[in-house]
Amino acid sequence: MRPVVKLKIEKLVFGGQGLARHEGKVYFVWNALPGEEVEVEIIKQNKNFCEGEAIKIISSSPYRLPPKEDHYMSCSAWQILDFVQENAWKRIIAQETYEKLSGLSLQVPPEIEYEENESEHYRNKMEYHFVQEEGKIKLAFYERGGLQLKSMEQGCLLAKKEINEAAKEILIWLNEIKAPIAALKNLILRYDGEKTLAGLIVRENIKFDSIPQIGPKLAGFHIYFADPRKPSNWLPEKIKVLGEEFLTNKINGRNLSYGLLSFFQINENMFKKALTDISFFVEQGSEIVDYYSGVGTIGLGINKKIKSGILVENNSEAVKFAKENILKNKVQHFEAVCAPAEKMTDYIKGDKTIIVDPVRAGLHTHLVKKILKEKPKKIIYLSCDISTQARDLKYFSALYSVKFLKLYNFFPRTPHIEALAILELNKAK
Repeated sequence: MRPVVKLKIEKLVFGGQGLARHEGKVYFVWNALPGEEVEVEIIKQNKNFCEGEAIKIISSSPYRLPPKEDHYMSCSAWQILDFVQENAWKRIIAQETYEKLSGLSLQVPPEIEYEENESEHYRNKMEYHFVQEEGKIKLAFYERGGLQLKSMEQGCLLAKKEINEAAKEILIWLNEIKAPIAALKNLILRYDGEKTLAGLIVRENIKFDSIPQIGPKLAGFHIYFADPRKPSNWLPEKIKVLGEEFLTNKINGRNLSYGLLSFFQINENMFKKALTDISFFVEQGSEIVDYYSGVGTIGLGINKKIKSGILVENNSEAVKFAKENILKNKVQHFEAVCAPAEKMTDYIKGDKTIIVDPVRAGLHTHLVKKILKEKPKKIIYLSCDISTQARDLKYFSALYSVKFLKLYNFFPRTPHIEALAILELNKAK
């Protein structure tokens, strides 16, 4: 029996929980909003703080909304929050995070850009797990604060409708063939505005006697084997391809192709807005080095004449598509390199514009040290995790000033925040 405590929520914090204080301890509470009095079931306890979930709302916030899904805590924990308030709180959280971790002194919270009518069905990619209940295979997400899987019947509110439709078709097939649940790892689906591809990742190299129907709802179906003996960052082996093999989106007039395992921005409309801002800060005729480049969405998507560009990415599938994108779009003086960013630091020179869009862990220390040594005039830093971005801004603060900082709501109904920082080298005194 988990302990239950009554708490008053003060505010929302980085990560998405409500913060409360009680008897000298700090509590981080899911499913709770500022001003609410709630009963909280404690999930995790530490010496100085606890983590829990509100199981009863004693007094409700005027900004609380009824969730549209019973699995919302696993999928989109901020379904319960008014969308205007969501964006306001993301600004407040960002200001607190940057001031605490980067040392930036912000007079007002950073500006945030969002689309009022695109808070649902915006994701062009979903990754589902599986769970078996009463002999039936179902789609699932991991629960907040735990390792348990939560099933869902209708897919996810955040996903493009076409993705959910394709997922249902695959689920029907998996149940029809009585697929062994222990062999199923996860299901990846992507949609490019015209067609949907799906990739089933299995833990065992098993043979399927049938396949989902390739047609209007599903243009391509791939099967991958993820060897459990390999490291978690190891790309699974493609063992079967049916139908279409890749997707294509048009970014600033360029057709950029990508595969199921390649990184591509999940909210295309919001990404294009960020790319417009990035393009503004890239001078005509610049030489750029784009780290964590994926298939080239930023480096190739900049709508200005670039003198030369180097795309650095460690995902081999993404690099393959990046090379193809360079060729088919006839982009001159560009190349794509497959390697970890920290191993390709020789490309950093004082006359280059450095673009980085790292994973949530932020920049590798080798990359940071090389930048500080070579002193390129400009760093364009797009991030999906403002805490690690703020940490990295602190590293650069001795030599660089933040000339531009803006938030983008790439991930409505969730606590996640995308941010763009433009850093310029301080002039020598």
